[in-house]
Parts: sequence; structure tokens; C-alpha cells
Amino acid sequence: MKITLNKAIELLEESSAVIWGDNFLCYAGIRDESEENPDVFLVLENEVEGELYKVEFSKKDNQTVSVQGSSMFLINTDKEKEQISVLGPMTLDNPIW
Repeated sequence: MKITLNKAIELLEESSAVIWGDNFLCYAGIRDESEENPDVFLVLENEVEGELYKVEFSKKDNQTVSVQGSSMFLINTDKEKEQISVLGPMTLDNPIW
């Protein structure tokens, strides 16, 4: 299934966190257009043992976004496909089980 970039941004903004890369957990860093590079809409960063891992995503490469289950697949600025699993809030006092 495919969704629009605007819908993907909306889902990322509403997420509690995302999992990306080699199981990196972080908040989705949605950028606004007034920042350094207005075409970059999302930056994901994680630091492991002093080493910074960072990936950026541009609007022009992600006008439509593939989704499957709780994951979306975006093209990063290096033109590589990244799987991003979106984590949402869950209410434990009203479980679904």
C-alpha cells in the first residue's frame, strides 16, 4: 500500500518513537521548511558507544511512501531504502486482549 508524504509526516508526528537501521530507537525528527535544507523533512539520529548514526530524508524522493504493517519505507538522501517502524501510544488500562 502507498500513502502520501503528508500522511507519512502526520503518522511520524503522532508516533511515540520509531525503530530504524540496526534496531535504533529514537524520536522522529520532523523538520520544518525554515531549517537549513528545506527539502529535508526527516532526520533520524542515534548514538552508540560515542559513534553517531544519522540518516536524512528529502521530500522530492518520498512523494509517495510504501507502507506494510507498522512500517514505512522511505528513500534516504543517499538514495537507499530505509525501513522505519512506527511506534504508537498504547493504553494499558484498557487492553485489547
